[in-house]
Amino acid sequence: MHSPASLALTGLSELGLLQFCRQKFRLGVIGAMLAWALNSQGAEYAGWAVGMPSAAGLPTILRSIDSGASWTRQATNGQVVTMPMYGVTAVDPQTAWVVGESDGYATIYHTTNGGLIWNRMGSAAQVPNVGLQKVATFGDNRIWAVGIGAILHSRDGGATWTNQVPAGYATNQFQGIASPDGVNVWVTGNSVGGYATILRSTNGGTSWIRQSGSTNDVQLLQRILDISAVNSNNAWAIGADNPGANGWYVLSTTNGGVTWTQQSHGNYDGNGIHAVDASTIWAVTDNNTTWSTNGGATWNVTSSQPYTMGISAVDAQQAWAVSAQMTGGIGAIQWTTNGGVTWASQTQVDGESIPALFTVSFASTPIGWPLLSVTQTSPLQATLSWPTNTAGFVLETTLVLPASTWMTVTNLPVIGSNSLFNVVLATTNAQQFFRLHLPKNE
Repeated sequence: MHSPASLALTGLSELGLLQFCRQKFRLGVIGAMLAWALNSQGAEYAGWAVGMPSAAGLPTILRSIDSGASWTRQATNGQVVTMPMYGVTAVDPQTAWVVGESDGYATIYHTTNGGLIWNRMGSAAQVPNVGLQKVATFGDNRIWAVGIGAILHSRDGGATWTNQVPAGYATNQFQGIASPDGVNVWVTGNSVGGYATILRSTNGGTSWIRQSGSTNDVQLLQRILDISAVNSNNAWAIGADNPGANGWYVLSTTNGGVTWTQQSHGNYDGNGIHAVDASTIWAVTDNNTTWSTNGGATWNVTSSQPYTMGISAVDAQQAWAVSAQMTGGIGAIQWTTNGGVTWASQTQVDGESIPALFTVSFASTPIGWPLLSVTQTSPLQATLSWPTNTAGFVLETTLVLPASTWMTVTNLPVIGSNSLFNVVLATTNAQQFFRLHLPKNE
């Protein structure tokens, strides 16, 4: 049997770059001290939102680099066709994928420089002439995009594409896609055989199995518009019965979809969902935003803009939602920085009303945030290291999370042979947490 320290070390070696960085902190094990280095306090996040073309006839790909406080329109120079854009996913602060309506063949765009340049991916020979609703990636090489009769997949960063749609679903409208690891994949969509579609693949989309649930969950719904998965076992989906019938439902699974459980329920349509981790889930419906911070045991709810369509979050405090607000075709962006207690709203970009928006996605890693790392240097000492171009940052520590108080580490850093700031500390506590904090961002 592993000791707690060796278990944590195994977690670092196998999951450090996949799971812990995704949650914005890095784990190190130093002797008996379990030390977490948090790298996101006071950070700014980058994201994109997409929707209908503007009143001036420009494509709508909006970008924020200040956690949603302000937005700019991208791709106004003819790089992107002026068509409705339905789906976006941010891989990191510089990299994103956008999908939308077809103009002869499926619309797929990709940027690796923060949206300065958008490259169209695929070709008429590779992808069908259908509109695409959603896009999801694992890293920047494995991409899936879904639409009517289409589960398009690329294994090479968008250079080539194949349609993985199984027999019997060639006319189904797929509207949700999630892959937590590039191997396990879920797609969701409209009714086939009398109830909503959930397909699951455990081999990257080579083959699919339908997950039918029961009459108390999946079979209640006529469509499932979105799905989010944090690993091969835990996933959440949102959908609805026919308008005016039973309304929307949030469903969850903890066993890879073998069974699904009804989590939350309300009126009208359920449109978007984002699971940050196994505890924190955000969802949007036609008239509400709802969220849970305890794995779905309880849910908070607040009224939102009409036809709120998409949701993205980086943690339990920060989330962004977009709405189509069909009346007049005016959209809105809402965001919270305090766990949903209050929401700010923006309805204009560059002096004109925001058109209907469908999807928003923020990268889970902060913009240019300095990495704080921890290394065992002796059985009784550890070294914390971070870049030297970090004026204004303060190294702080606490013994428990969540922390009511963070204490400044008073040891002065020195520049070591690694060209980084280094602080050497004694490993006298059973566990200890550290962060680089930028007070001016509060």
